[in-house]
Amino acid sequence: MYSSSAGTPIMEDWRRYVWAWLAVSTRCIHLGRNIASQIPAPQDTVALAPFLDFLNHSNEARVTTSFDLASRHFVIRTLTPYKRGCEVFISYGPHDNSFMLAEYGFVLAGNPFQGLELDHYVDAWVATARSNLVASTPGRPAAMQPSDVDHLIHTIEQRGLWRDFVLSPGDSDIPYRLHAALRLLIVAAVDPQHRRQPVSLKREIARWERWLHGEHVDDGEASIRNHAIGSWIKTTCRIIADTSTKMIDDICTFQHAQHAQHSQHAQHAQQTKRGRSVDEFLIRCLLVIWKETNAIAVGNKFYHKSQPAI
Repeated sequence: MYSSSAGTPIMEDWRRYVWAWLAVSTRCIHLGRNIASQIPAPQDTVALAPFLDFLNHSNEARVTTSFDLASRHFVIRTLTPYKRGCEVFISYGPHDNSFMLAEYGFVLAGNPFQGLELDHYVDAWVATARSNLVASTPGRPAAMQPSDVDHLIHTIEQRGLWRDFVLSPGDSDIPYRLHAALRLLIVAAVDPQHRRQPVSLKREIARWERWLHGEHVDDGEASIRNHAIGSWIKTTCRIIADTSTKMIDDICTFQHAQHAQHSQHAQHAQQTKRGRSVDEFLIRCLLVIWKETNAIAVGNKFYHKSQPAI
C-alpha cells in the first residue's frame, strides 16, 4: 500500500486501504488478554471469525460469548428464545450511532443510546477559562492561576469523574458526572468582582468533596454557580442545535446537487454506481446522526429554560 521513494511513504490507493481496514475493523472480535496469552502472537488479540458478521444486531438480544480453547471455536449462546426458522440476533453493545458507524458500518434510527457528547465543549470552556485568567487585569493579581485549573481537573480525575460527559434524551436533571465536574470547574469561571471572598483551592475542593457525599453546601455563592452551570448547558445545547441544523442543511443540499448531477450524466453514473452507492449510504448515515443530535439538543429541558437553575 505504501512506496518509499525518496524516503517518503506515499499511499498508492487510499480507497482500497480504507475498504480493507473497514472490512477487518467492522468484523473483528477481541479475544482478551487471557485468551491471547494461550495462543500464538499474544500481542495480537484481534481475530476474524468466519460467518460471525452474518449475525445482525438487536438491542433486545441477550447472548454469552467465549473462546473454547479445547475446540478453538468462538462460541455464542443466545439467552433469548427463538422459534425455528426465525433470524437469530446478537448485540453489538450499548453504543451510540457515531460508534456504530465507525466500528460496524451502520446506524440505528431511534438509537436508545444516542446522546450529546459534551467532552469537546467542556474542553473548549476550560481553555477559555485559562485564557481569561492569563488576560486578567495587569497590576492586580488574579484570583486564580491557569495551573490552578489543571489542579482542579486532576482532582476530578482522581475521583473518576473526568470526561465521558453525555446528555441523554431522557435526562430531567444534569447528568451526575457533568454536574460534578462543572461544579468544581466553575470556580475558575466566576467573575472575581462577584466573589465575596478570595479563592482558596483547598477550601473549594473540600466543599466540593462534601457536596459529592450528599451534604448541603451553602457558601454564599451557590446561586451564582448554579446560574453559571445552567447557562453553560443551555448555551452549549443551542450551539449543538445550530451546528446540527447547518450540517443537516448542508447534507441535504449536497444530496440534491448529487442527484441533479447524476441525472445529467446517467451513463457515467451507471459506471460508478457501486462507489456512489457506498458514498450515498454513508451520507444517509451521517444525516441520521445529525438529525438525532439536533432532536436531542432541541428537545431537552435545558434548551428551553429561560432562567437556568440547578
